[in-house]
Amino acid sequence: VMYEANCIIFDGSDAALFDETRPFMPPATQDEALARLCGLVQECARVNAPYIELADLGAGTGRVALPLARHYARYRERYRTVPKLRITCVDLSDEMLGRLRERWAVEGEHVKESVELIAECALDVRDLGGLAPRFDAAIAHWIFHLIEDWRLAVYAIDQVIRPSGRLFLFTEHSSLYSAID
Repeated sequence: VMYEANCIIFDGSDAALFDETRPFMPPATQDEALARLCGLVQECARVNAPYIELADLGAGTGRVALPLARHYARYRERYRTVPKLRITCVDLSDEMLGRLRERWAVEGEHVKESVELIAECALDVRDLGGLAPRFDAAIAHWIFHLIEDWRLAVYAIDQVIRPSGRLFLFTEHSSLYSAID
């Protein structure tokens, strides 16, 4: 774990351990949460837009993006008029994003027909503010506790979400996360 610019970065061997030590959610809870999220994300769709633009902020190894992509592909099979989903993954760690790209490469074509996943170059969430609003929604999962000046991150996120967009914040409740808190 590296400390840089008032935040914590997971690099090197930390990227490999990340998935093992930080599961997203138990499968039963995960399915319910992702089904609800798919519906909420779909509500963010712009009229006649070919994609719903979603940012996964602090995406890491894809522990939220990949299960969401799989679930959205099933959701889109059920509701054929729903636009495709484009998930732009942002993380500070090149190693974490590299692991995400490896995991995405083995996803099935049925998922890739419904979801486009973009693993952007390493970028600090606080630096998003200079971009024009381009996302219909964003996900922030366990990132703000890693950033000392988290208010700057919230402000930057607000700048890249369209005015009608939404920010989804995930929290988890388990003995592991209680110990972290």
